Amino acid sequence: MLAPIAVVSLLVWQTAGAALQGTVTHYLVLTVAVLAFSAFTGNSGILSFGHAAFMGLAAHVTGVLTIPVAQKAIFLPDLPLWLAGLELHFLLAGAIAVVLVTIVGFLVGIPICRLGGASAAIATLGLLIIVYGVLVGARDFTRGSQALIGVPRTVDIPLALLFVAVALMVCRVFRDSLPGLELRAAREDEPAARAVGVDVHRRRLLAWTLSAGIAAVAGVRSFITSSSDEKLARAREHGADHTINYVDDDNWGRTVRDLTDGRGVDLTLEVGGEGTFAKSMTATRFGGDIALIGGLAREESDETQVPLVGRGL
Repeated sequence: MLAPIAVVSLLVWQTAGAALQGTVTHYLVLTVAVLAFSAFTGNSGILSFGHAAFMGLAAHVTGVLTIPVAQKAIFLPDLPLWLAGLELHFLLAGAIAVVLVTIVGFLVGIPICRLGGASAAIATLGLLIIVYGVLVGARDFTRGSQALIGVPRTVDIPLALLFVAVALMVCRVFRDSLPGLELRAAREDEPAARAVGVDVHRRRLLAWTLSAGIAAVAGVRSFITSSSDEKLARAREHGADHTINYVDDDNWGRTVRDLTDGRGVDLTLEVGGEGTFAKSMTATRFGGDIALIGGLAREESDETQVPLVGRGL
């Protein structure tokens, strides 16, 4: 399974442009998420909505720990002092996130894994809603429903492929281990498994905790536009994932959408005014935010601003 994915991914890494590389990286990250989901649901037979919560929690922890201190002062001014002055390497921050999410997964899994069937699935849905509410409500730490700005982009195809390989190995080892075999036996016939001595709760809790750790994957991308290549170079040094010279690329709004696989960015800081506002609308996702903080470009624009309402901006 891994060999074809590795060959195609590495071929794209060596030959393709940034847009396709971003798509493949996103695919590999989602592959890790699927493996995390299957480590629990595939072995236990219990549908889980909670793994999305684990991914979101790990993403925010990793993001806050890796954002440069100078950008935290701007975009997260209300962080505690010890956290505001903390800037860690991605791998260290990711390790902390995995450990934290694994601990959270273990604690919430103690009651959830005592349930079965629809009741367990509903409990995981409740977990997802609670974590979402906490992340959106803790604006001082997460910026609420807005995107974290300034997260360095360090996950490329080779690193994402390594994550897939490790996650696949862990899932395979667990599946073929005695706890994995016992959990699948309980999935097929729980009363019979209990009758022969299988501790179903502990086996479910082990799979749940393991899958929570695998689900700890994070990735946030940022885009900077400017007419100065020098400024764009400085932006890349400070963690911008993509930079676009709007003199060379007049249709930069469409370029941003292409680089995000047609989705658009979460937040656009618009300083151009009416001359560039239409392109900012094109670059921003449905329901995203546009912060208008200037009006430098004064040329006339005949492009309609109806998308403000039609796309929920």
